[in-house]
Amino acid sequence: MCAGYGVEYVEQPVVPADRETLKRLCEAKILPIVADESAVRHTDIPALIGCVDGINIKLDKCGGIRSDCR
Repeated sequence: MCAGYGVEYVEQPVVPADRETLKRLCEAKILPIVADESAVRHTDIPALIGCVDGINIKLDKCGGIRSDCR
């Protein structure tokens, strides 16, 4: 499948609120699933535990390196 083409992971293949599908895809272990749009603030991360293999943090979209860190 995709791994045969050198694909290493899939980034946010569903809409941000669809954590159930993220979890099913992650459990299928076809390729690692990495959240993007689902993790805009640090407070979004706990809900993603067990739903994804990783998180892609785009600092510009999240408000910068020091935003929301308190």
